[in-house]
Amino acid sequence: MWHTLFLLFTGFLLIFLQALPCNLLFPAMATLNLSFAIVVMSGLHGNFASSWCLAFVLGYVLESLSGSPRGLISLINLLALVIIRILGSFILFERLLSQVLVLFFLCAASEVMLLAAAGVAAHQPVHALLTAAVFRSGIVTILSTPLLFFYHKSIRSTER
Repeated sequence: MWHTLFLLFTGFLLIFLQALPCNLLFPAMATLNLSFAIVVMSGLHGNFASSWCLAFVLGYVLESLSGSPRGLISLINLLALVIIRILGSFILFERLLSQVLVLFFLCAASEVMLLAAAGVAAHQPVHALLTAAVFRSGIVTILSTPLLFFYHKSIRSTER
């Protein structure tokens, strides 16, 4: 219960911190999805129903504030949960390094999906799209690593 409330509060805080100032300062740039780390942590450690609800709510709020098409980020968040559930049956995600790697690769895949859905893929070469997706997912991963570290050391250690 405590970690679900922590994830929900942190997710809303990250959405408000990322969406509002970035859109005011850089209106031409798309906002980074920092709340994607919360979705990944929820998928790795949360129960099934709360993970799905949290991913949908965080995606919907981010779509509302960032101007993204309705349902796109929520769909990407839910697809990431499906991938995490499938990978979770084969791989144990107890180490921080494995969680950071999962976050990076899922974030890169979500960035490629967002760029393809936004229609940017028709006007840009593939190598430029992949470079942009890896760069943006690297930024999100670097910015989210302290949050993953804090969650891994404090919240998860108290539940064990």
